[in-house]
Amino acid sequence: MTTTTTFHGLGADNTLTVYADGANELLNQSISMINAYAHLLSLYDEASLLTLINKQAGKEPVHIPVRPVFNLIAQAIAWSKRGLGYNALIGPIVKLWRIGFDDAHVPTAEEVTAALALTDPDLVELDSENQTVFLTKSGMALDLGGIAKGFIVDQVYDLW
Repeated sequence: MTTTTTFHGLGADNTLTVYADGANELLNQSISMINAYAHLLSLYDEASLLTLINKQAGKEPVHIPVRPVFNLIAQAIAWSKRGLGYNALIGPIVKLWRIGFDDAHVPTAEEVTAALALTDPDLVELDSENQTVFLTKSGMALDLGGIAKGFIVDQVYDLW
């Protein structure tokens, strides 16, 4: 038996197909999981955990209550430190350009220089024991983008 559902989430339309009996329950669990993780990791949800981390930049560490999410953030910071083109702290640059919004524009060189100073992954303090993340400078911002989406897909895969 094949069951397919399409829903909007993670900023896109998604289609899930299950080739098994009892697919509706699995699809419902999957969509609930996707929405729960999206709520934690979205930059565009004012109540998300990621938004809270960014708002607390330069103020105080934020406890990450879900261990896999803490591990994802720690992995993203580790990848960022490798200097191979990925930087989870690109948030200030994205915000500066207003990428994806109607008022997107090219900033001045001075604005870019100031924003780049907020993208250093060495300025992130991770406490694995207490599961906290601290962006040590005000204005820093995590943007997990596609890595968050890949993580969520991996979680659904593990559910299946």
